Amino acid sequence: MSRTCEASRMIPLFLTAILLLGFAPLDFTQNEVTASLGDVDEANKVGVSKESYDLFLDEANAENGGDGSITTAEPSNGHKEESALSGLEFRSAEMISDLQIYGQGSSHSVQLSVYLQFQGSEGSTADVTFSLESGESDIGTETVSLSDPCTGGLLGSSCSWTPNEVFFEVSENGFTVPSGKQLKVRIDAQATCESQTGGIGGGNDCDVLIAFGDVESTNGFSRLELGANALSDSSVRVHEVGLSWNDEETVELAPNHLPQHRTMQFSIDVRDSFGRDDIQSVSLVMSTPSGANTVFDKSFDDDELKLDNNGLVGNYTWTYDPGIASGEYPLALEIRDVQGHTVYFEHQGITFVEHDIFLSLPSHQPDTV
Repeated sequence: MSRTCEASRMIPLFLTAILLLGFAPLDFTQNEVTASLGDVDEANKVGVSKESYDLFLDEANAENGGDGSITTAEPSNGHKEESALSGLEFRSAEMISDLQIYGQGSSHSVQLSVYLQFQGSEGSTADVTFSLESGESDIGTETVSLSDPCTGGLLGSSCSWTPNEVFFEVSENGFTVPSGKQLKVRIDAQATCESQTGGIGGGNDCDVLIAFGDVESTNGFSRLELGANALSDSSVRVHEVGLSWNDEETVELAPNHLPQHRTMQFSIDVRDSFGRDDIQSVSLVMSTPSGANTVFDKSFDDDELKLDNNGLVGNYTWTYDPGIASGEYPLALEIRDVQGHTVYFEHQGITFVEHDIFLSLPSHQPDTV
């Protein structure tokens, strides 16, 4: 008997609920809300690796200052040489973002390979001091002692360029060249023959010369060898069309959404600490959940990227077909630099949910369901 009475009381409540639903307003023009499974997270950068870089010593330019430059591009301007007796300083461009530099090998060393030529009278010696600097901070200093100079002149032997290796040991965690600062190499030499003059056929031929650029056009280069990732501040974000970089990302989608909601906006921000000239190509790739096939592979042309706040930014819009298979679709930003490094930034992936609910509310209704 109690079960019958309880059922009788439920019937009016059920009918009332149906009646209220019948009068609920339906408005598909304003304040559209999508309810789906899971939360939306910020884009993350996974698998950003440390790369091996050669940084070449090249001729000076007005923008960097100093007596010579440090560049990622292999020199093509031919042989250059300067005396280190009065001091030489090679400078990179100012970093557009913090650059973390690491040593290589078990000793965690940054290696400087440099071509030297010591000219002087017989028995002369020289000390050459090499300093590696980050901005105004000293990272390491090493001194190389030279003897047996070439005497030059009519009666002397010809002088050749000798490669020398200098190792700057850094901590396992490396060091940082801050945004707006320069990586520097300073070379200072002192020779015992500097005060000597005269001599048969010798004159005052006392010097410690540094060769840089393309040394004697032989594809030999004075250079730094180190580990870094100049592209580590690059990223990609996913939004509905029209939203800005700082808006919440849209990373969960419905396979059969309304047509106007099936177009997505991918925004990229490419940051290379060495500057725009170090970037060779930029691509955005989405793969199928299994990774066996590519959904799209978008290569950005130069005119599709613009310089904004020291980064190269661009957008790509993509409309997916209705009925796309559910699952998580990997998304990666691929950047290739002038030295051939290909760096992958793996976004958290785009998820097409199996089931989804789309609700539309009148303009006066809060966006809470």
